[in-house]
Amino acid sequence: MAKVVSAEKIEGADKLYQLMVDMGGETRQIVSGLAKHYKADELVGKNVIVIANLKPVKAARRGLVRDDSGRLRGRYAQNLHH
Repeated sequence: MAKVVSAEKIEGADKLYQLMVDMGGETRQIVSGLAKHYKADELVGKNVIVIANLKPVKAARRGLVRDDSGRLRGRYAQNLHH
């Protein structure tokens, strides 16, 4: 379980946010495709499930170089407003 501490729209990407999540002493950056479903301020403060045992991914996409070190649990992410 992690708490979203910040969410920023990624310029040039309609669906993507750069999220910073606090995993209880460790903060990770996650790129998430939730922008079409939630406003950034709706995500901040929410608890989310993160799959965190993944190797960081570095990828260039639409001018963004990301260092993504986790994934939101998909089904749970769909129900953040509950």
